[in-house]
Amino acid sequence: MPKLLEPAAGAENLSSDCWQSVFDHRNQRHLKAVSLASKDFLTNSNLVKKRFNVIHPDVKVLSQHLKRFTQVKEINVSRFQGDLNEAIREVAPLWTNS
Repeated sequence: MPKLLEPAAGAENLSSDCWQSVFDHRNQRHLKAVSLASKDFLTNSNLVKKRFNVIHPDVKVLSQHLKRFTQVKEINVSRFQGDLNEAIREVAPLWTNS
């Protein structure tokens, strides 16, 4: 069995801004794997997510996700299964107040 690598000294001391910069340069689809590594990585990777694909038909879930991913600039609803008008009414206040 391969030996696990020890973490680099000092990596745990990097600031949130530094980690966000690192994650910002990663491909969006790689952020899921990064977010599974630790709670800190989850928090920082949430802050750099720019695109969001909506599939779940419950608009309350959509609203909760947009509150979590505060930097989202693009929402893809091409595969959305719910009422699009209801979804727009739900999320519009989140974006008009920012």
